[in-house]
Amino acid sequence: TLGATGGETSWGNPKVTADLIRAVKEAGFTSVRIPVSWSVHISDQGTHKIDNAWMQRVGQVVNYVLAQDMYAIINIHWDNGWMNDPRESSRQQINGKLHAI
Repeated sequence: TLGATGGETSWGNPKVTADLIRAVKEAGFTSVRIPVSWSVHISDQGTHKIDNAWMQRVGQVVNYVLAQDMYAIINIHWDNGWMNDPRESSRQQINGKLHAI
């Protein structure tokens, strides 16, 4: 998963490879949900620019999926909890960061 903030394999998952995605296709699936964490890959806190190496890795995994004629669904739903601040005073900052990402 690309959603683990400690690294791609930190939750015990294998690193995503073209062979892994091919096996998913052979198992009969037509889409792959790709959880992605962005917050730990921000290279510029002012602009929230994502590190180029991380963007390339996410693109590589998406391309593995597309090469197998499947749908790639990029998912962000936790990302180390930075979106979980319920205060009204934080909404503008959170929305700005999410928009930039």
